Amino acid sequence: MERNTYNNLPKDYSTLRSVNLKKSKGVYLLLVVIALTIACIMVEVMSRFFMPLSSYFEQNSHWMAYGTFVLGALTYIALHETIHTVMLKRHNADNTKIDLLSPLSYPKSSSYLSKQAYITTALTPLFALGLVLILLNIIVPARFFWLVYMLQVLNVVGSIPDVYVAILLSHSPFDTLILCKDSEIGIFTKK
Repeated sequence: MERNTYNNLPKDYSTLRSVNLKKSKGVYLLLVVIALTIACIMVEVMSRFFMPLSSYFEQNSHWMAYGTFVLGALTYIALHETIHTVMLKRHNADNTKIDLLSPLSYPKSSSYLSKQAYITTALTPLFALGLVLILLNIIVPARFFWLVYMLQVLNVVGSIPDVYVAILLSHSPFDTLILCKDSEIGIFTKK
């Protein structure tokens, strides 16, 4: 059985690279542009071919339209990070915490995760919340369709950094270990 976490970095490992989106302004800006582009495409396609965005504002007061979205967005962010933390604990990671007070919220742990465990932890919120939001979009009354759909857009856009790191890791060796401490993600491989 493959081991998913290590309390200490094994002696035969060294740093491959580190990722810190708070300090890597160029990468962060690129991810923001990608996220905004995806958000615009999702909204445009849905509004043009399925249900006009204007219908949400026509059927709901402005207070409800904006207030409910802000409340839903805050709830979504807390759920997204909680799912990351639950996945870290599922992989037996130690000292798991969530930083929700920064522009880039993230889970962290003092454990080194296997490549598979990290990728699973990173992508689970995207797929789990994505599925829940798709089901909600199917069952909610039409006047709330856009509220749920905008949370789905937030789900996709908010997962862009997770997808970015998962793609970076997909090119690393199978036995890669990852440490998420503070805002920096350390990537380690065997020497």
